[in-house]
Amino acid sequence: MKARQRLGAFLLRHGRVYREGKSRWTQKYFRWLEEQKKFAPPVQQVVFQEYVDTVVEARRRVAGLEEQMRTSVPQWSLRPVVEGLMALRGVEWVTAMRLRYGRVRPMSRKATSRIWSRVSDSRTLCLPAHSRT
Repeated sequence: MKARQRLGAFLLRHGRVYREGKSRWTQKYFRWLEEQKKFAPPVQQVVFQEYVDTVVEARRRVAGLEEQMRTSVPQWSLRPVVEGLMALRGVEWVTAMRLRYGRVRPMSRKATSRIWSRVSDSRTLCLPAHSRT
């Protein structure tokens, strides 16, 4: 994330604003970045390319980690829990694994039961927080 922020700030400082689409970090945005390779002092060109390379490398590392996570799910003892979380709207497998597994340690039994009770309680999903009883 910092790499993307630094690249965006660098472009903004040099008056390069992406106006071709609404979202950044898409293929179209990366094509636009390739067109931005003409900076006046050569040093700025080197800095720009380093920022772009850093963002590309970070994306590659994240994709590799996600692939390792994806291949580990079928053998994981918590696969049914992950699949259950994935049944929720908007929860994909990486999010489900992070919800269940946390950073390094598993969720406590108390936290897990709270999440599942909220998921299974239809009132929780339908009513605003102030009207829950």
